[in-house]
Amino acid sequence: MTMAGDFSNEDQKVDLDFTYVRSGDAFGTFVIDGLKLEMRSVGEDFFVKGDSAYWGGMGRQRGFSEDVVAKMQEIVSNKWVRFDSGPIEGLDQFDRQSMLNLVGAGSDLVLGGRETIDGVECLSLTDSVATLYVDAKSGLPVSLDTGEGNPITFTYDGGESPGAPADVFDFESEFGPGAA
Repeated sequence: MTMAGDFSNEDQKVDLDFTYVRSGDAFGTFVIDGLKLEMRSVGEDFFVKGDSAYWGGMGRQRGFSEDVVAKMQEIVSNKWVRFDSGPIEGLDQFDRQSMLNLVGAGSDLVLGGRETIDGVECLSLTDSVATLYVDAKSGLPVSLDTGEGNPITFTYDGGESPGAPADVFDFESEFGPGAA
């Protein structure tokens, strides 16, 4: 399953293109307030790759000194980095339900009417922040509309995991547990 689109989360604009494969692995790209981050979740391992702007933004957001931010940018910019947990609060788990929660599909969904989305007959499920359209036949998500930006679309192409990156920097081994 691939989720693609944009939305707002806690006053941050997020663009995502994220794929889940049958093995349970997940991979994709997030752009958060203009800062691009590539992610992979492979088995129990979690990897991210960001440019200098991403690492600078993340370091400043976490209150690191400019010296620490500069060192972090020097060491990990444009490199795959392994974490024991997600570097962005709320993204340390990549299961499908966590992602739906992130983009606004809560658990208090109310069944609405039928609507055709991208040629698919759908049922609408609405909560206070979004409407999730599910295929009336299969029950699979088709679209999620938060009312902000483009709706998140779901496609099912059965892609394959790219696997773990070959050249990886282990952030927590270098800087200690919880450093991220």
